[in-house]
Amino acid sequence: EVLRWEEGKDRPQGGDDHKGYAFAYTRVLFLYHSFLPDKRKLPKMIKLIKDGKADEQALEEAFGKKVGELEKAWEGWLKENAKTNFRM
Repeated sequence: EVLRWEEGKDRPQGGDDHKGYAFAYTRVLFLYHSFLPDKRKLPKMIKLIKDGKADEQALEEAFGKKVGELEKAWEGWLKENAKTNFRM
């Protein structure tokens, strides 16, 4: 069962949420590896969040795509990379 991005917002923030952590980790991997060789997008998103932008707004601004587009691309990426245990 794939955890939707929207569902991740309501998960506990502690260390006992293994499922939430695992899916959040795959999102970061996706954002990093899918947008290479431009390694500036993920740090730009993090900076925008630190500067006070909402998560979704920072994501869309840094990556130049709507959240829904990114989530759909992540789903395909997740299915393909799960087959190889995320060996990239």
